[in-house]
Amino acid sequence: MEEKQGIEPIPALARLQAGRQPQSWPLERGRLIHRLLELLPDLNREDRLPAADNYLNQALKPEFSAFRNHLLNEIDDILSNSDFEPLFAGSALAEVPLVGTIRAANGTEVEISGQIDRLLVEDNRVVIVDYKTNFNPPDRVEEIPLEYRAQLCVYREMLKQIYPETVVSACLLWTSKPELMEIPAHILDETFAGLRPDGTSA
Repeated sequence: MEEKQGIEPIPALARLQAGRQPQSWPLERGRLIHRLLELLPDLNREDRLPAADNYLNQALKPEFSAFRNHLLNEIDDILSNSDFEPLFAGSALAEVPLVGTIRAANGTEVEISGQIDRLLVEDNRVVIVDYKTNFNPPDRVEEIPLEYRAQLCVYREMLKQIYPETVVSACLLWTSKPELMEIPAHILDETFAGLRPDGTSA
């Protein structure tokens, strides 16, 4: 399961529901959601859910069959949300590899290799989107774990080199809500300034 550092307390209901799930389901759920959100946006809207159903026929392990409908509903809630429509339009890119070098705040050059879940490139903006499948996501930007902020601020610094004249923003898509949470530029700047070359906070 994706870590939820700094998010306390976890409600009793969430703990109970998590306790009822097979131990490996959170990881499997995350893998399936990432894969479906990579494949489905390229299809016509009316074909997406049937395609998701067909994919799960092949990919969903029998021990997780009880979660099938909930997973399909979660994917449908995301792809049918009009607020997310630009992210899943034809111009957006899925699973974009990112390799390069950035200069850390202390001047050290750091080699970076990563992958962006969804990247929207328009004339006036570039938007990085990272999917997070936490069962109990935070309600406020200030509660986002450092590791998530660190990942996005590094990706943003790399893309600022590629698109120097364009505003580059970064968001987390909490799939269980679903909610798109943009991290303000000043928080990303502060996070990057506080990172050591190994990615930990100074």
